[in-house]
Amino acid sequence: MSDSENELLKIRSPILKADAASRKLKRHVVLVQLKSSSEGFVGLTKSDSGYIRPQKIVPESPTTSGVQRVRDIAGDIEKITGRPTLTKLFASEALVVDASGRDLRAIAKLPEVEAIYLNEIAR
Repeated sequence: MSDSENELLKIRSPILKADAASRKLKRHVVLVQLKSSSEGFVGLTKSDSGYIRPQKIVPESPTTSGVQRVRDIAGDIEKITGRPTLTKLFASEALVVDASGRDLRAIAKLPEVEAIYLNEIAR
């Protein structure tokens, strides 16, 4: 699979994928999901009520904090789009960005990006 095809796999909306493939200049508000900064693992824990539930267990790490990491990647994306990030979602490690099809291809090339979704509004 070529790098170009790998980039397009990160783009999860057919509309965005088509615009990125043709490098359209039409802009969309998108959600950029970053790769998880924590390795972690799933373990079983017992709740106060006695039920056993799966829970993600993340070891403490001396690496860059999640907040700083999101800020750094937002800066990289702002250089690509030429616009400020609309929203930084630190807890979920995601960004809301206004980007063109051409921008989407460049954003998808970033190794920290897991997926790009169209930020649709439910009506």
